[in-house]
Amino acid sequence: MTKNSGCEIGKATYEQFKFRFERITEWEYKHEFEDSLFCYKSNYSYRKGYIHASQIIFDEKAMLLGRIDYFRAKLLIKKTTKQFHQEKVKPKTWEQIEAEEIIDKLK
Repeated sequence: MTKNSGCEIGKATYEQFKFRFERITEWEYKHEFEDSLFCYKSNYSYRKGYIHASQIIFDEKAMLLGRIDYFRAKLLIKKTTKQFHQEKVKPKTWEQIEAEEIIDKLK
């Protein structure tokens, strides 16, 4: 999957992964992708950080980790996503969604 990402690929160690991972403080979490984290620049076409479906991409460069380094990286990712799981917001009702849409139209 990493080879199909369309990004330049380079071998990396866990230490290199951790250094880049911790530099990003604005990770975005999507509940439908449990073990994934995303971070885009403001124009949403440039991936500052992207961890999804075994792809680990920072600044449009994909990291290829060895087995042990990948396992260690996944543990760090799980620890981070666990925090997002705990902050999970309850699903909205249709009435709440419709009310928000109406308020947005009135603005």
